[in-house]
Amino acid sequence: QEIPTICFNPEMKKKPLQIQEEEIIPQVVGKPFSNPFEIFLFKKSDKLLKIQTYDENIINKVGLNNYSPSSSYCNGNNQLFISGGENDDCEMINKLWQIDLVNSSIYDPIMISPKKNHSMIFIPPDYVFVIGGNDKRTFYFDSNKRELFHWADLNIERIEPALQRIGNTLYCFDNINKMNNGHLTFEKTDLNAMEPEWNLLYPKMDPTLAIGKLPQKFFGVSKDLEHNIIFLGGNMDNYTVGNKLINYRYNPSKNSIEASDIPYRDYNR
Repeated sequence: QEIPTICFNPEMKKKPLQIQEEEIIPQVVGKPFSNPFEIFLFKKSDKLLKIQTYDENIINKVGLNNYSPSSSYCNGNNQLFISGGENDDCEMINKLWQIDLVNSSIYDPIMISPKKNHSMIFIPPDYVFVIGGNDKRTFYFDSNKRELFHWADLNIERIEPALQRIGNTLYCFDNINKMNNGHLTFEKTDLNAMEPEWNLLYPKMDPTLAIGKLPQKFFGVSKDLEHNIIFLGGNMDNYTVGNKLINYRYNPSKNSIEASDIPYRDYNR
């Protein structure tokens, strides 16, 4: 039997979001792998790691056999969300999947605008934003109502951007595309806005760093207790502070890039 899909309607406009300030701490998180498709699970309750496998016929029917390195995924509220990528014929994938990690069930796929090399973020209580990659389009998925809506377009195409929410503001970071006369730019959007838009940010380099550009690329992000946004891992140009490689951070209140006190570790997100 053919798996039904929910179509992405380009005319669907956003509805007012009901953002939850507190984060939802999941009890189980997953990381997908391909060939064959399976999920590496971590359960907080017993601190156990395990591999969750699925029937090959089901995976092929819902299209998860096409999960690839250019796909994107995120966790939220004991759910794993996966979208986009490229299949073996280099065709972009136009599906978003929702997997319940507690009972291992896979929902019917959602039809989306084709995406690759993009990023996703879960925003409580139910929203999954899909941002960046091969175009400027951004949209969000209401995982409770299983509806998909447009957000605003980015100002610049951003490859595998890092995403972080602070309060009602969502930030989008990358250090690849040098537009606007070569200036480093980030973007932010107000999740409460009735008419959403992405605003360009031109961050300043802390003069104590004595560097002209941010040497960290393809990094992940996390916020600290002071609501600074720490850049973690990725690729690092050969530059040290005090003979040490460090992670950098973005200070939203000062719109500046500063040194963090967290040592740099070489890993890809």
